[in-house]
Amino acid sequence: MTKNSIYFKLPYPNTKIIEICKNDDSLLLSIGNSETSLIDNLRYSGLFEKKKYLDEPILFGPLLNGRHRCTFNTTIGNKQIEISGSQYETDSCYESKNKILLIEGKSVNNIESFNIRQLYYPYRSIYDKVKDKKEILCLFINKDKDDTIHIWKFKFENPLVMTSIKNIGYNKYQFD
Repeated sequence: MTKNSIYFKLPYPNTKIIEICKNDDSLLLSIGNSETSLIDNLRYSGLFEKKKYLDEPILFGPLLNGRHRCTFNTTIGNKQIEISGSQYETDSCYESKNKILLIEGKSVNNIESFNIRQLYYPYRSIYDKVKDKKEILCLFINKDKDDTIHIWKFKFENPLVMTSIKNIGYNKYQFD
């Protein structure tokens, strides 16, 4: 398609680990060690509703889980690309009054980079539906072998350009 890289190299800034209080009210939240289980535990700990992310209560979600198809035009470098009927998978998505939080999770230890399309394809489907009615934030979440949860926050500076992704935040967490 293009010679431009569509991978984003993940930075690991030396930041303090933030303790999260794990919600122990559910008997089922402690089952499993999948990406979905991690996202569920983060959601029910209240993390996504905190100031660093939505800064307001979740009204809907998880939404858009599973596989979907998308069709749109985008720019990569100087080249116009037509994406037609391409399949993508969404790990989770939440909607609040003013924002949408799109989440991609990976359970690979020490992940160095990810393909931008993993966030951009679902982002673009959401953007094409909501336009500027709500702010769309994207999270890339990874839990490493010592149970540290890394969360990178992204925005697309130009919604129509896949490579306009910008890292706007990073935090490390562990459940207490």
